[in-house]
Amino acid sequence: MPDKGAEVGIIGAGAAGLSIAWQVALRGKAPLLLDARTPGAGAMTASGGMLSPAYEAEYEELPLLRAMVESRQMYRSWAAQLGDIGYVESGTYELALTPEDIPYVQRRIEFERAQGLQVEWLEAKDLRQRLPHLSPRIPAGSFAPDEGHIIPELLRDRLV
Repeated sequence: MPDKGAEVGIIGAGAAGLSIAWQVALRGKAPLLLDARTPGAGAMTASGGMLSPAYEAEYEELPLLRAMVESRQMYRSWAAQLGDIGYVESGTYELALTPEDIPYVQRRIEFERAQGLQVEWLEAKDLRQRLPHLSPRIPAGSFAPDEGHIIPELLRDRLV
């Protein structure tokens, strides 16, 4: 039976649908979520909740990188508005597993910095100071301090 009080219908009650419904409600309209499953039951709670543009994006994916950076900013704002969604900026490490991997990691750092991302180059000794249990065979890596994660289940619970 249709909900006669609904003003905006939203198909899908995953991360996108729930966040749209929240924004619709903030604007004073009554949303109606339509989904065959329980809200957040699909990919939303199966995800790791990573907010890692520097680590996730590849060179040819500039539009995707920009969207991920904007999304990370959005989650910062949402955490302030929604309360605890498990938002943490713990940073992300990318490791050169062998000496042959070092040029690749260095190229990625150059690319990421050119896109305005904060990324640090770390020599082996720097990595071991930060990650003492890391294999001594790891020769170098990078660290992107602004990256982090949310807990998708907490986000779902705040949006439902």
